[in-house]
Amino acid sequence: MSNTTYEIIKDGDRYKVQIKRLGEFVHEADGFASIFDGKSWVAQDEHLAVIDEQQEPVAPPHLRVV
Repeated sequence: MSNTTYEIIKDGDRYKVQIKRLGEFVHEADGFASIFDGKSWVAQDEHLAVIDEQQEPVAPPHLRVV
């Protein structure tokens, strides 16, 4: 999560969020009616990233070293 930056950009009468992750291409999430909708989406994405970091990887049974 710390390697991700978000920028909310006005796009006509709508807003979009530009997502920049270290070592990846820039992504965009668009179609937000207001800047507040964009900020809400960013907060949810950051929250999900924290949850994802807390998950332990699951090794399929056939790949486990015994």
